[in-house]
Amino acid sequence: MYRSGAEWDPIGEWMAGVKLSLPIFQGGTRINKIREARSLAFASGQAVLSAELEQKTNLQIALDDFRSNQTRYNLLTQAENEKIKSVTAQEELYKAGRIPLRDLHIQELELLQLQVDKNKLLFSARSALLRYVFITGTLSKEKAIKITGGLQ
Repeated sequence: MYRSGAEWDPIGEWMAGVKLSLPIFQGGTRINKIREARSLAFASGQAVLSAELEQKTNLQIALDDFRSNQTRYNLLTQAENEKIKSVTAQEELYKAGRIPLRDLHIQELELLQLQVDKNKLLFSARSALLRYVFITGTLSKEKAIKITGGLQ
């Protein structure tokens, strides 16, 4: 702005102004936003680690369940085979009149119970394997049908 008046001086006085504003009280806000962002990043990292650990644990549990049930299933299969031999021998003894029918029925009932228990273990083993494959994220309809033995 030029100062004007009765005495005009071309060199005259010129005034120029600069307005400078510093956000004095925003420095703390900025620091807090940075700290908040760091805290959120740390919390996110911890959440990822927690999710990975949970998935790893669930995979191990499913695998252990599968192995345990499969081992028990194999043992019950052996017991069932032995029981079938025993029932066959008991049938021969019954036909020969050497044991009562009640004893034969008891042996057959024990065989049926072994077969029921074996089928339960097979179902449990297949369920654990399905859980494992599901957790890995690779479960498809075809795999599910294959694991369940063709059940749809």
